[in-house]
Amino acid sequence: MGGTTLQEKALGEPGVLGVLSSGVVAPLANFVTAQSLVRKAMDKVAGIAPEFPLPTYAVTPFPKWFKRHERSARRTEAPTGEVAIFSTCLVDYNRPGIGELAVAVLEHAGFRVTLPTQTCCGMPNMDTGDLDRVLEKARYNVAHLAAEVRAGRDIVAPGPSCSMTLKKEYPELLGTDDARLVGAHTFDLMEYLWRLWREAKLPKTFTHELGTVAYHAPCHLRAQRIAHPSRLLLEKVPGTEVTVIEQCSAVDGTWGMMSQHYELGVKYSRKLVRAIEGAEARYVASDCPLASQRIARENRVAVRHPVELLAYAYGLTTLDDGP
Repeated sequence: MGGTTLQEKALGEPGVLGVLSSGVVAPLANFVTAQSLVRKAMDKVAGIAPEFPLPTYAVTPFPKWFKRHERSARRTEAPTGEVAIFSTCLVDYNRPGIGELAVAVLEHAGFRVTLPTQTCCGMPNMDTGDLDRVLEKARYNVAHLAAEVRAGRDIVAPGPSCSMTLKKEYPELLGTDDARLVGAHTFDLMEYLWRLWREAKLPKTFTHELGTVAYHAPCHLRAQRIAHPSRLLLEKVPGTEVTVIEQCSAVDGTWGMMSQHYELGVKYSRKLVRAIEGAEARYVASDCPLASQRIARENRVAVRHPVELLAYAYGLTTLDDGP
């Protein structure tokens, strides 16, 4: 019937936008998209709400960082294990620090990390009903990720929407043995790290306390029925108290970015905003980068992925307390 709209095309291809807007052009892209007139034009042309805080683009995308890191990393003769990272579009092009610290924590535990060939998981296309693109991306990713599993590697994703898509949607959409294989061996990043902790494969010596943490449990993580691995793991850090906030950010992938839904999304996120305010925590954390964007705007706080806090607790990075 009408085909895919410009709005659906723009929101459905975060990987394409990331390739075009990250790297050496990132400062210019970030400057341009921060201008109110440009945001109004994006609203008129593509239906992207001018009030929604779009993630900035990274000068050094995660895949580029990983290639450099892989060349310089010291490899042990007998690693504890190997794991493949499905890094996600938002980590690749917007928040590469999450991926870098995920690698740091896994390597701190003696694991070797690989970055397989991959593309967007397809969840944004699913949001807009573009099933053909979802299937195209699913087949592409499964072909590469199944090879990783057969090589003995589990797959970890530092974003709950992507991990849920690989785990649950791909097997149902494709119905193939390879899709089921990938689904069975995919873990959300913090789910996997909690599993390593329970298997005594994560170091238990920390250098920093975290104090109080307000942890937003994303809807797409709760839908995986894996409890709260981020809370369970962060609470193993001495001097740390985690308050879990199970309120929806009303972003829902790309839905909350759309002009026609923005105000409704803000309305439904008010319980989350009030809960975070009430927690009065030193740090605010969420596994979902897009939910983090809304929290950062509405609460005016820095929102970190739990692996960033874990890396800090291990002494692998530094953090400031301010927004």
